[in-house]
Amino acid sequence: MKAHTPFHPHARRSAAALGLAAALGATLPATAVAQAAAGPAWRATASTEYSLLDRGLPAWQSQTLRLGRHWQARQWVEVEATHTRRYDQDDTELALAGAVPVGDTLTATARVAHSPTHRVLARDTLAAGLQWAVAPAWLVHAGLRHTRYTDNRVEQATLGVEHYFGALGATLLAHQSRGLGRSTGAGELRLAWYYADAASVTLFAGSGDEATAVGAGAVALARVRSLALAGRHPLAPGWSLEWGLHRVRQGDFHRRGGATLGVQHTF
Repeated sequence: MKAHTPFHPHARRSAAALGLAAALGATLPATAVAQAAAGPAWRATASTEYSLLDRGLPAWQSQTLRLGRHWQARQWVEVEATHTRRYDQDDTELALAGAVPVGDTLTATARVAHSPTHRVLARDTLAAGLQWAVAPAWLVHAGLRHTRYTDNRVEQATLGVEHYFGALGATLLAHQSRGLGRSTGAGELRLAWYYADAASVTLFAGSGDEATAVGAGAVALARVRSLALAGRHPLAPGWSLEWGLHRVRQGDFHRRGGATLGVQHTF
């Protein structure tokens, strides 16, 4: 397996990838675009996302700064700050994430996030996951996530399997959530092509019901269908480009499409 093994709790940003409600933008226990771990290093990333909505709704946009210390593929810690504008409301979010090996085959991950403004973003998010290398080129993922909005809470459990064959990888994830007095389910498929060292393209497709912010202070259940294409490409030694395109139908509330662009520096 060539540098395919890191497990990342927020594939949304590290892969320029986007979870279900946020164009594959929720924090899910899943793999990120792989990067070779040549030894301890710092990684700094700046990215921006822009989405156009139908029904005359204002565009969404966000900017993210992230700094991480990576000791190896399965051991790292990152801090992150994001500014988001949705429904003409501005929010900020601060997050801390990390991963640590637990033996030769298990990797534990965790992520905590807090929005001091939480007008449209969740107030608090706590996620934890495990990746288990059950056999060569086979991984099993399991995770739990707690999300607290101003007046609602949502609990989510995730279970998935991942397989690598040659330069390709496939991941299938199932999500079960409880919130707003109902239990809901969702599924996600990811297909990745690792065409060079630290370079890849990933297709994301997801469908299911989930709690999502639909306006300032408003959270509702919606049938979300999403499709995204994301990738990473080296630009020069120590520099890489992250990009993504997404299209999301968020129930009867709106449809949106947009792009993500970022740059990462390793030093």
